[in-house]
Amino acid sequence: YYSSEINHGRLYPNLDTLVNKGFVEKGELDRRTNYYAITDEGDTAIQERREWESQYVDL
Repeated sequence: YYSSEINHGRLYPNLDTLVNKGFVEKGELDRRTNYYAITDEGDTAIQERREWESQYVDL
């Protein structure tokens, strides 16, 4: 939704919000590196959004 580059100050708070909502899982690869992976709940939310959008957009 952003027209400019997304910086770290915006990215990580948004990822944390997705983690808190259960859409994304956060894990640690090592002391300095985290990973993020979509959960089944997140995948379902995306599919539901696509179905909703398809009512209004003809692709």
